[in-house]
Amino acid sequence: MPCLANHNTSSFFGTPHMPTFSSLREQRIGSQRQWLANRQASERISAALRTGMIPWKNPIRNDDNAGLPLNFANGKPFTPISTLLLQVASHQHDSVGRWWGTQQDWDRLGGNIDLSREPTIVFDGEWHSVEVYCVDQVTGADVDQLHVHDHTIVVSDCADFSKIETLVELSGADIRVGVGDANHGAGDWYVPPNPWIAYPHHSRGDYILLQRPEFRSIMASHYYTLLHEFIHWAEVRTKWISDLYEREFVAEIGSGWLASELGCPPCRCRSNENKWLERWLWEIDRDSGFVFHAAEQARMAFQFIMSIIEGEQRC
Repeated sequence: MPCLANHNTSSFFGTPHMPTFSSLREQRIGSQRQWLANRQASERISAALRTGMIPWKNPIRNDDNAGLPLNFANGKPFTPISTLLLQVASHQHDSVGRWWGTQQDWDRLGGNIDLSREPTIVFDGEWHSVEVYCVDQVTGADVDQLHVHDHTIVVSDCADFSKIETLVELSGADIRVGVGDANHGAGDWYVPPNPWIAYPHHSRGDYILLQRPEFRSIMASHYYTLLHEFIHWAEVRTKWISDLYEREFVAEIGSGWLASELGCPPCRCRSNENKWLERWLWEIDRDSGFVFHAAEQARMAFQFIMSIIEGEQRC
């Protein structure tokens, strides 16, 4: 299964020079374009959340053409904010396919687009808006191989959690099940290193607390909660920290993406979303960059954890 790939964020440092008027103008236009894109994306995601939609939670299907959105033209993921926008569109239109492309992309494949449904607007790495169509909107002989053919939704009793067990084994994470501690009881928590800045030479913390699996109504809830705590566990390892409300927003998004990639049915409990939703909406409305930064960190944590499973990272 593919995962959200790293974008090349390396910079080239050449001979220092004074910026030209043209380069300053391009920077200003780029900043304006970024602000507008963030504002538009935030409004769409805020509107979706207000309807009760949780876009990052999606049913699991045993079909390689289902899962996190990918650009069919190059097989790569979209930007994190665009991934959220595509998940919103999938919920709104009951789409199940993961492949998305522009009209030109589908035309090159000989596809016929159902134009009765409008395209979804996403943003590329330079903040230009791009109109894309889901494979569910497209027909054609060469397009059929990209459609989802097994629409069966995987339920908890039939799910394969072996990839998550592999993560537990390879990560070396300190996971304490059913024991709790003096400060947190026997609930579900990630206790960060203390002092955080001293990691990995901290004196206390850096462990995950989980309830016993038998206390869950379904096994998928146990593993989904574990993925949520793993996103928190990745915070210090990706050198990121923030206020709790933003950390919870990131953990919700990231665990949803991990669940889609690792085949874990989404947790039906919405207590955490319900607890924080009002604060998230307030932050989204006042700060157009809130969702963008949260999605970027969710991607960082997602990539870090997937790299452990894929053998690229050892902790």
